[in-house]
Amino acid sequence: MKHFVVAIGREFGSGGAEIGKLLAKKLGVKCYDRTLIDMAVEKTGFVKDCLVQEDESMTLLRKSLLSIGNNNTPLIADKLMQAECDIIRQLAEGESCIIVGRCADYVLEDRDDVFNVFICAPDDYRIGRIMAEHELNKEKATRLLRKKSSQRAGYYKYVTGDEMGNNPRVMLRINSAAFGGSEATAALLENAVRIRFAD
Repeated sequence: MKHFVVAIGREFGSGGAEIGKLLAKKLGVKCYDRTLIDMAVEKTGFVKDCLVQEDESMTLLRKSLLSIGNNNTPLIADKLMQAECDIIRQLAEGESCIIVGRCADYVLEDRDDVFNVFICAPDDYRIGRIMAEHELNKEKATRLLRKKSSQRAGYYKYVTGDEMGNNPRVMLRINSAAFGGSEATAALLENAVRIRFAD
């Protein structure tokens, strides 16, 4: 296959991270998701616990306030985003890979070798997965879904100015529940990638 990067955007609870790892294994490449935080720690010298707090879960308002510094000095939110953007570009240049989240579709929008996928699923399916993964009852899982979905959408909007999952960069939108879960969705994506980047 030709050089490729698959940028996976996903709704919280849709299985996007798991699908990314399964797809990477099928294609024989690396999957980068929250591991980018470790790479950003090394690049910036920030403390990891601090970076995790300033990561994708930050609300739009809080991130905007953090970005207001004295003498136009970029604060941690902007430094983190810049470090992650630099790392994503370096990875895309250096190897075929899967990148989950991190607004990679936006960061790499000028590249022709990027396949942008968005993983979604109905609320009931996502709530069921959240209940199982986090050992929560339905009420708490529903609250977590609402909270994380709002935060993730706010972060994406802050960075890109666009709506997550509903913008021209999305090349393929997949309902993971319609295919029976992560394994089948990853298999479907594998075929799409092999067709898209065939020699």
